[in-house]
Amino acid sequence: APLAASATPVSISRLDLSKHPHARCMDGTPGAYYWVKASAPADADKWVIELQGGGECATKAMCDQRIGSNLASSKHYPPVESSSGFSFLLSEFSGNPTRTWNRVHVPYCSQDLWMGQRTTNASDTFGFYFAGHLILEAIVADLVADGALDKATHVILTGESAGGIGVSPNVDWLAEQVNAGATVIGAPVAGFYYYADPYTGPGHTQSGLAD
Repeated sequence: APLAASATPVSISRLDLSKHPHARCMDGTPGAYYWVKASAPADADKWVIELQGGGECATKAMCDQRIGSNLASSKHYPPVESSSGFSFLLSEFSGNPTRTWNRVHVPYCSQDLWMGQRTTNASDTFGFYFAGHLILEAIVADLVADGALDKATHVILTGESAGGIGVSPNVDWLAEQVNAGATVIGAPVAGFYYYADPYTGPGHTQSGLAD
């Protein structure tokens, strides 16, 4: 039988720049997240945090192309999102064992593979902010304050593509923010690849990636 699924409408939580002045998207707008609270009391101390993917930009021309889109700004993030658009570990499919946990979807607007810690938009960053890690840092601080994330017993940090790459450099840091006895794991999806010169030989694609 097919897996049954439902969807939960989730309101956006925008980061308060007066509290987290460095948690900015590329264009300076605040980072944001969507939090579905645990639906089972027994799972109130269990969390899944998903880092959205969406490539990266490493030149001014590439970064300029992102401006005006959700990959560089939170300006047009929907005020309410459906959980049906999140990844499997955040979904409500009956086969998902984490469907009753706290589930946090973090949109990607920094184009830095979730590693950036730049606090200014300067000439050497093409006039943009690259603060992916600082956005995650601020979200975790909010969830500690509002959801007792630091008391968690189980935490999964996941993400796909660029978000999957972002799991590895952030998962140990995340483990340090929660209960020392918690089980904290990284579950990257399609996030194990590295920079390389694009292959241009026989059978190459037009994607610009290293085939």
